[in-house]
Amino acid sequence: VICGRSNEEIQILKNAYFKRYNQDLANLVSSELSGDNKMLHLACLQGMEEKYDPRHHSLYKAEEVAKTFYKNGEGRWGID
Repeated sequence: VICGRSNEEIQILKNAYFKRYNQDLANLVSSELSGDNKMLHLACLQGMEEKYDPRHHSLYKAEEVAKTFYKNGEGRWGID
């Protein structure tokens, strides 16, 4: 329900949750989840989705980023 939403949808969700339960949704997520799952959902709740821009979101850019990930992660215990 949380991840994959637009910034506007995240804000609507957070406002509706607070209005109904008088509690911040991020606080609930933080108390109920842990580890990577917690970090993922808290990041999604920050509403940091980047709007689509065809000048930036292109096949060329995707290939460039994929090559960077591969180069920095190959043969290592993580990425830089």
